[in-house]
Amino acid sequence: MSTTPTLSSTPRPVQRPDLTCVIVAYHRPEPLARLLQTLAHPRIKIVVVNVEADSAVTELSGAEIIPVPVNRGYAAGVNVGVARASTSVIAFMNDDLEVTASDILTLAARVQSLHADVVVPLVEGQDGKPEFAEKVPYRLAERMQLKGRPVPDHPIRVDAAWASLVVARADLLNAVPLPEEYFMYWEELDWFFHLRQRLVRVEFIPTVRVRHLGGITVVRPDKSRLMARNAVRCVRRTRGRTAALRAWPHVVAWQARLWLTSLLSRRWRDEAPSHLAGVVAAASAWREI
Repeated sequence: MSTTPTLSSTPRPVQRPDLTCVIVAYHRPEPLARLLQTLAHPRIKIVVVNVEADSAVTELSGAEIIPVPVNRGYAAGVNVGVARASTSVIAFMNDDLEVTASDILTLAARVQSLHADVVVPLVEGQDGKPEFAEKVPYRLAERMQLKGRPVPDHPIRVDAAWASLVVARADLLNAVPLPEEYFMYWEELDWFFHLRQRLVRVEFIPTVRVRHLGGITVVRPDKSRLMARNAVRCVRRTRGRTAALRAWPHVVAWQARLWLTSLLSRRWRDEAPSHLAGVVAAASAWREI
């Protein structure tokens, strides 16, 4: 009597996430929904910090969503998400980025292979132009993605970068959390400054390009106020009171130049009031010293 052999079905091992993406969401459910779709991958766990508990964000799928009733700023949102991560590598980012799972995994591989402790991609604005930065003043960073230089085709070491998207070791983020004293703007320069004191290796990966839909060039009164005040605050926290005292008049002059330039531009009705708010905030920033 012959028997028909039966095939034993061995369950395939479930791939566990080895990377956590922390997204700080602020009332932008449409771009966030697209971002969740492009980041979907079995190796990636997505954590969305839902600032001000937006109901439209709560309804989105594809992520663990953490409601935060009060807006305490970008750094605080990142730190909330980092506390929920269980992987050894974490990416944190804005909710208005265009980035794929492949991009994130490429960045993470650089950290997982121990080539770097923190990595950042090349970030482009809506116009497709790289969001490079001028040399950061007040000795906060000597090496950043500088304007006027050709884009390299290989990873380079830097001191600091904008924090639209950052990938880092989880133990590092837990040991040196993002400073929450700024609300927004300049907190990343404070953070990178203290990483440099720990001899942390930070790399800029120009072969990974992501699109920032919001962009760093948007001008608003609240942004101008925070940029002016936080510049002095950052210098005091990192370089001390004497350096902050020297930096303060430069911040006032910087904001005044932006205001005067906006008065002469074709968009003066839109930009001049915002830059004037920056001048007033800069003049009051002596309190930070």
